[in-house]
Amino acid sequence: MSFLATLQLKTTKGQRMENKKKLLEAVLFLENNPIRLSELEQLLNAGSLELSGLLSELENSLLERDSVLKLHFIEDKVLLKPDSEMMQYLLSVYGEKEKKRFSRAALEVMSIIAWKQPVTRSEVDSIRGVDSSNSVRQLLEEDFIKVVGKKEIPGRPQTYGTTEKFLQYFGLSSLDELPRIEDIKEVFE
Repeated sequence: MSFLATLQLKTTKGQRMENKKKLLEAVLFLENNPIRLSELEQLLNAGSLELSGLLSELENSLLERDSVLKLHFIEDKVLLKPDSEMMQYLLSVYGEKEKKRFSRAALEVMSIIAWKQPVTRSEVDSIRGVDSSNSVRQLLEEDFIKVVGKKEIPGRPQTYGTTEKFLQYFGLSSLDELPRIEDIKEVFE
């Protein structure tokens, strides 16, 4: 019998909700990576509406306790991590983990894929004016981009898109947070 099942047998409905909230907080605390909402639903034996309520309650509880931990949503996943102010302090005390450094070519390829996805390698090559095979291969190996499909043209070339790791690396919750290309053009004009 699971821990949650044992708790449910010994508690009232109100206590069960509180136990689910505590279990949710514990799981998010122990998990070092974003966890899918669907996995949490399964773990907590909760529907999406109930999970949404539990996450909202947890978020409010963290605020009320003036906790440095905050929920951070990345597409269909959630992560519990220190707020940005505490993170800056921790980084100053403990030092920053060596962040992956990218070549200029890899950054160009990644930015083209981020804004134009789904996009083929030949489309990336066309925009850059040079071959991008090595950068695409490197970004695939390091899980910053992934194959998202095939284009419906002769040869059916693979199309690429960004990954969750890309979003995490750049501190984004979703691709909607990317600046618009028009805004970037204005800065350089």
